[in-house]
Amino acid sequence: MNPKTLGQFIEASEFMDSRKADYSGNRYRFSVDPKGRLIAEDLLDAALIAPAPFSDWALQQLCQRMGAPVKLNSLNYPTVQALLKDPDTCEGTSQALTALIGKYRNVLYIRTYEDKVRAVLTSQYTEVSNTQLMQQTVKTLTKFGEEWGTPIDGVNFPLPYRAYQDEDELYLYVRIRSANSDREGYGIGFMVRNSEVGRSALRIMPFVQRTSCENSFVFDQEGAYYAIHRGTGRYLMGEFIVAAGNALKLTTMGLNSMLAAEKVEIPDMDAEIAKLSKEFKWSTEVVAAVGRGTEGKSTLFGLANGVTYAAHQAFPNDAEKRLELELLGGKLVTQPAKVVGRANWVPSYPTR
Repeated sequence: MNPKTLGQFIEASEFMDSRKADYSGNRYRFSVDPKGRLIAEDLLDAALIAPAPFSDWALQQLCQRMGAPVKLNSLNYPTVQALLKDPDTCEGTSQALTALIGKYRNVLYIRTYEDKVRAVLTSQYTEVSNTQLMQQTVKTLTKFGEEWGTPIDGVNFPLPYRAYQDEDELYLYVRIRSANSDREGYGIGFMVRNSEVGRSALRIMPFVQRTSCENSFVFDQEGAYYAIHRGTGRYLMGEFIVAAGNALKLTTMGLNSMLAAEKVEIPDMDAEIAKLSKEFKWSTEVVAAVGRGTEGKSTLFGLANGVTYAAHQAFPNDAEKRLELELLGGKLVTQPAKVVGRANWVPSYPTR
């Protein structure tokens, strides 16, 4: 698959932004109609927002925000979901949800995309849009280019195939340059993870990619940037360039650990893969991909490489599961004892 540019990602994100709308409980009165759809009444001009069905994620959030597991006669989200889909029980359930929303209306922040509710958040939520983050990435690349004396065209900057976005989520991989000459075969950069619907905090993490393949190691160690959506968006954006620069520095630690892991022997690779498979409940497809990805190496690096290989082989269309395995690959080479319980699997380079 041909890589897309950062500018193309921004254009796609701006197009999706034009189909989004937000509703604050300070201005709108919310209710749920007999078909289980949200209605927002504008209190300033008495206008009604067209009924919008809940996404599964938004309905789950609504149940959590409103305390539905307790106040709807101990009903949990799956039960509420089923009742709303049943014509015989939908109306009563909708009335119960409307009553709960009325009690908490002033703290609600509802987000929609086209004609569907995509998130039910609270007024404490600080919006950090995916479009803004990518625009900030362009500025960051420009600044890095100026500092290094090598201009970087952020708008036309190519992104690897694993970079992904939709109307809610962002997984942005920015491979800026190759590692030092004594570490040929590796590219370094930073990875940005964000969610506009409350699935993830804003995270800016170092990552290393093997240039001979598509395997990426993402590192979420101490020092990587993590910020929940609180405070002000201006502050979070202001931290971006510093966080990206720090992530680049941390790639050195991650790469050192990867190289050190090449010297850590694993006597029984199949047993260690089986142990990880049991711990993380891998499918047979993932197990087979990990085995192929070791490339026949009976080392800690081989195991970690197998995990990151499985990330894009077993989950080509699931960005979150890919990232989970890429993070696990990074943790295996930096903190192996915390993953597999082997205290003697410690890279010779410091991991902190």
